[in-house]
Amino acid sequence: MNLDVIKASGLRQKGDLDVLLGVNRVVVNYIFSGKRKPNKELEARMKRLSKVVEILLEKQLLPPPSTDARNKIVSKIKTVLDSS
Repeated sequence: MNLDVIKASGLRQKGDLDVLLGVNRVVVNYIFSGKRKPNKELEARMKRLSKVVEILLEKQLLPPPSTDARNKIVSKIKTVLDSS
């Protein structure tokens, strides 16, 4: 799992990553600050998220230019994560 890729995405911890990972923002903050390790299920979801974000960064769709674009991208990423 590569947290640097997720950090480079420009997605916010509150409102974006917490929704994508299915946890509250405090848990996201603890994981990114190294105070807590994710459980196996969350770690697997974070790996999938990392792969999706890496692809979107290569296609230059991240970081999102506006709030509307961010909401659309988060919605699409959530759909992809939920389907896999």
